[in-house]
Amino acid sequence: MNKKRLISLTVIFLLISSCSNNIKSTRDKITKNQITLIFDSTPPASRSKVNGALVATKIEFIDDNLIQQQYFPDPSKRFDTLILRPKDKLVEIIHFYKTVDKLSYLFQNGDTVIFHYQNNTPIATVKNRKTKSYDVNYDLFKREVLTPSDYPAFVKFELPFYFADFSKGFKGSFEKEFNLAVKRFHFEMNQENKLLDSLQHNNLISDNISNFFKTRLLYQQKIIQLQETLGYYSIKPLLQRLNPEDFTIQMNNDIELGGFNKENILDSKNDNLLYFGFYRDLIDWFNSNYLCRKVGRKESTNYIDNIATAGSNLPDYISLADTIKQNKLLSSRAKDILLFQNIQNIIEENSIDEAKSAFEKFYKEVKDSALVNFVRRKYLLDAETNDKTNDLLLVSTNSKCTTFNELLKRLSGNVIYIDFWGSFCAPCISQFKFSSGLKALYEGKKLVQVYISAEPDKERWLKACKKYGLETESYFVENRYTSKQLESMNIKYFPHYKIYDKQGKLVTEFAPRPSEKKLISLIDDYLVDK
Repeated sequence: MNKKRLISLTVIFLLISSCSNNIKSTRDKITKNQITLIFDSTPPASRSKVNGALVATKIEFIDDNLIQQQYFPDPSKRFDTLILRPKDKLVEIIHFYKTVDKLSYLFQNGDTVIFHYQNNTPIATVKNRKTKSYDVNYDLFKREVLTPSDYPAFVKFELPFYFADFSKGFKGSFEKEFNLAVKRFHFEMNQENKLLDSLQHNNLISDNISNFFKTRLLYQQKIIQLQETLGYYSIKPLLQRLNPEDFTIQMNNDIELGGFNKENILDSKNDNLLYFGFYRDLIDWFNSNYLCRKVGRKESTNYIDNIATAGSNLPDYISLADTIKQNKLLSSRAKDILLFQNIQNIIEENSIDEAKSAFEKFYKEVKDSALVNFVRRKYLLDAETNDKTNDLLLVSTNSKCTTFNELLKRLSGNVIYIDFWGSFCAPCISQFKFSSGLKALYEGKKLVQVYISAEPDKERWLKACKKYGLETESYFVENRYTSKQLESMNIKYFPHYKIYDKQGKLVTEFAPRPSEKKLISLIDDYLVDK
C-alpha cells in the first residue's frame, strides 16, 4: 500500500469537507424525500488520454422506473445542481472518471452532496449527516491504493480494445490484454477484500457500504468466469450453452446484498439489484455476449463509387427480441429491461416499417407504461403526430420550424450544398475549415451551404453550431426515426453531402467533401445557367 498516496488522499478529503461548509448554494429547499447533488466548478470537456476523444463530465444513475439516466453537469456554472427523488433508500450514483472508468457513490434519501474536483478527480462530501471516513469516496480511495497509476483490471477486461497494442496484430494483442486483465483481476479482488476488511475492522467504513462493494466484486468475478466459458470474441458463433448452475455465486454469510447463495442470480429474487450498476453489467453481458451470439449479426457496408467508405456489424436486433422473450434464465423484469434497450436499437438501426412493427409488439408485450412512454417520447412515436412525420421536419438555431421541402422551395434559384453532420463526428468537424473556405470562394454567388444534423441531443447540437460558426442555414432534424423522406435519402453515415440545383432537384446524391478539389468544378458547372 502506498502510504504517501493514502495520506495525501485522506488530507484532500478532510480539506474538501472543511471548505465546503463555507459554500453558499442556490439549491432548492432540501427535503427528506430527495437527494441533492451539487457540482462545484465542474471541469470542462478535455481530451481523453485513452482514445483522444473530447470527453465531458458525465453522471449516470438508474431511476425508479429502472431507466438508466445520464446527466452532464454544466462547467460554465460555479454550482450546478441535480435533484433526485428516489423511492429506494440506497441510490448508486456513477461518476465517469478518466474517460472509461466509473466511480460508484452510494447515497440515501435526504442527502445533500457536494462534488468538488481536485485535478479533475471527483471528491464527494455528504453535508447533512455524519459518514465514516470511506463511506462516500471508497471507490476513488481503492484506486489510489490498488491501481494508483493504472486502470482497474475489470475496466481493462470490459474494454480491452482501449488498452491493447494493435501494432503487433489485432487478435494477438486483444487476447494478450484480455488474459492480463483476467489474471490481474483475481489479484486485485483479493487485495480489495483485504482492504475492505481492514477498513471495517478499524470502523472506517459502514457495513452496508462494504457489503455493496464486496458483492460487486463477486458479480464481476462471475462475469469473468462466464466470459472465459464462452470465449472472449463476442462476434463468434455461440458454441457453449449456459445453464442455471452457471449463474450461481458462493456468497459470504455476512453479505446481505444480492444473496441467494448457490441459486440462479438471474432469478426474480434478485430484481431489487436491477437498480445497481454491477447487476446491470451482468444482465448486459448476458445480452451482448450470449443472447446476441445466439441470433447472429448483420453486416452493412456503405459504398460510394464502388468504394467501401464505412460499415457496421451489428446483432440481428429484431430476432433478438424473440430470443430475449423466450429465455428461461432471466426474470420477467430483467427481460423487460433488455427488451426496452433492444427496441431502441431496432428503431435506430432498422427501417421505419420494421421499427414500427417491432414497437407495436413491444407495446403489447411490455406492460410497464414508464418504459413504453419513454420510447414514445424519445423517438417521437406519438400517435397524433405519426401521420405527419413522413416529411423531414427541421428546426433552425433560432427555433424556427420548417420542412425539408419548404427549405428547398425557399432557396430555389441557388445551388444548394447540404452537409449532413453530427457534433459527435470528428470527420465532420474536420471539414468545417474547408467549408469556410468554400463560403469565401463563392461569396456573392448563388451557392447556399446548408447544415443538417440528425443527432439525438439538440443542446449538444446548438453548442456545436455556436462553437463552429454554423448559425446560418443550420438545422436540427426533429423526426430522424420516423421520417420516410429522410430514410429515402440513403444517409447511412456522417459526413454525407448532397447537391441540389437551382430548381431544387437532387443532382449529386454523394457529393464530394469540402476538402476535395473536384467539388469546385462540380459547383461551377451547376452555377452556370443552362
